[in-house]
Amino acid sequence: MNKLQKLCAVIIVSVIFIIMCSFSILSDLESYYSFYKKDRPKFLDKMEAFSKWAPIDFFGKYTGFETGYGFFGPNVSSDFVFNIRIYDEKGNIIKQLNEIPTNSKEGKLRLSCMNHMFLDKLDKIDERHDRYLDIVMKQVAIKIKKDHPKSSKVELKMYLFDYPSIKNFNKQSAPRIAMIKKYEV
Repeated sequence: MNKLQKLCAVIIVSVIFIIMCSFSILSDLESYYSFYKKDRPKFLDKMEAFSKWAPIDFFGKYTGFETGYGFFGPNVSSDFVFNIRIYDEKGNIIKQLNEIPTNSKEGKLRLSCMNHMFLDKLDKIDERHDRYLDIVMKQVAIKIKKDHPKSSKVELKMYLFDYPSIKNFNKQSAPRIAMIKKYEV
């Protein structure tokens, strides 16, 4: 390998390392500031703009770097996505939520534990466990209904991300969501 080839290899590896570190730092800081509800520093906006730049965004999705450290962590699983619709007595939507509302950090931690309970359900079939999870989710829907006194019905739908296979990645750019369960109270 001559000097020019070595220099090109060092530059390419350095650029890949910078991109990987940028995605990892961005995901860690985003998680920190969103969880603790602190004001984001301005430089995060610049990092986010860099990561959303088309070539970098494509490279991040293609390599998996966009997922930050979670991509490399053991036992990392998907989160469920919620769609909660609150209706009045005429059937009109009063409010729509994309997450189960919590008032504390402990509530968020409990929801993450609940997420793992549902992931266990996907691996093995257990009728008692399924009934238990249904009761838990109906209680969540009842609590949401109580928090909105003008509501007559709450519809809570659970989705899980359905990522495209490597073969179909170019045909379908974004992951789809597949409905797992629907609860109405």
